[in-house]
Amino acid sequence: MKLFQAKTKYNLYFFLAITFIIWICGKFYRLPFDEAETYTGQTFSLSQQGKLVLAEGTVKRAGKNRQGITFLTIQGEQGEFGASFFPSLGKLPFNPRVGDYISVLGLLGSYQGKPQISPLSSQAISLKDQSNYQTNNNFPLLLISELSDYIDQIVIVQNVRVISVEKFKSREGKQMLRFKLIDSNNRESIDGVFFEGDWDEEMYQLMNEEKTINILAKVTRFRGNLSLNAKNVELN
Repeated sequence: MKLFQAKTKYNLYFFLAITFIIWICGKFYRLPFDEAETYTGQTFSLSQQGKLVLAEGTVKRAGKNRQGITFLTIQGEQGEFGASFFPSLGKLPFNPRVGDYISVLGLLGSYQGKPQISPLSSQAISLKDQSNYQTNNNFPLLLISELSDYIDQIVIVQNVRVISVEKFKSREGKQMLRFKLIDSNNRESIDGVFFEGDWDEEMYQLMNEEKTINILAKVTRFRGNLSLNAKNVELN
């Protein structure tokens, strides 16, 4: 037990130390992409902590707390890992969303027993070309008629059209986007929302084009009916 506690403290101190170093010089560091090894979530030994890696995978969870820290959970080919971007690193070049295939240049470590990447700067993240959801096996590909068996899961609803979409403000003053989708047979429909931070003007315009899309969303219930908490969208 003492050995486990000591190892846990070591991992925490290591993570905090790396984070502090990045706070100080992260924004001015010249990123050594050529020196990094590819990391996709594989297990690693204690001696490998602090190693420079280029971590790649699909964003499974994305969020930002009140302090402005962006937290990401990323699914790589060999396992899951996290990455956190502190405000002191600077503004991110884009807003990472669930379903995005990204790479993060940083130092390999662990936090609370899970692999963690400490980014070298705000520019250490990039959006990869491999972003077509239908080639992504991390999320089920479903029709609207199949969604009832996937409550509280993130799925890809494919081959749907947008019937309506509009901006609105929540009671808390958040900028939201509500929409209604229908399947390719014009039989099944479903309502959904994008929460603030999960959509932008480009996405709003895309949903107004009246084209067939795939939408990445969490399946929920609202007032007794199936609903979607949308995370991302792409043209089919």
